[in-house]
Amino acid sequence: MILSISRMNDISYQAVQRFYALKDLDCTLIRLLIFVHFVCKLSHHYLIATNEMVEAKAGKATHGIGLFYSSTNKRVVNLVSFLNLSLVDTVTEKSSMTGCQQMVKTENSRESKIASKVLKRGKDKYSVAKPVGRLKGSKNKLKILPAGISFTILDALLKLVLSLFAIYLPNLSYFHIVLDASTGTKII
Repeated sequence: MILSISRMNDISYQAVQRFYALKDLDCTLIRLLIFVHFVCKLSHHYLIATNEMVEAKAGKATHGIGLFYSSTNKRVVNLVSFLNLSLVDTVTEKSSMTGCQQMVKTENSRESKIASKVLKRGKDKYSVAKPVGRLKGSKNKLKILPAGISFTILDALLKLVLSLFAIYLPNLSYFHIVLDASTGTKII
């Protein structure tokens, strides 16, 4: 990739390597500035879309590698998972990726899923029925946000990107956030 970038420009290969070797490189800001200068039309309306993307990896030392189901291979394979956030132009029907965050599935989230499945299996048809209606003296519960890994990363990524929009694109009109099924479902 670096070689093709240097071939398309009059920048040397070493200069491109030095640029990508910077430690404090904010890729989200770079993508957003490219969008602002080359793609953005303030007269158009945009959708914010997210999607989880997986990439197959063969090594065992890759950060965040885990076992995920691949629908194309129809089996469980070693993959790394990323959550992408894009702006979709409703007029030209083209999207521009503005944010990307790696999703690292922890053992705790897997254990909690297994534990919830075991608890669901424990309920049988002979258990004692609960009384109908609301108990006297009960209070409304506070709304608790889902604690899933997809939701927490989506929340952090949206806050980051929307704060950058407020600085660099204050007049951008976006109305809807479109999610895929994995982040759109409610975790109870």
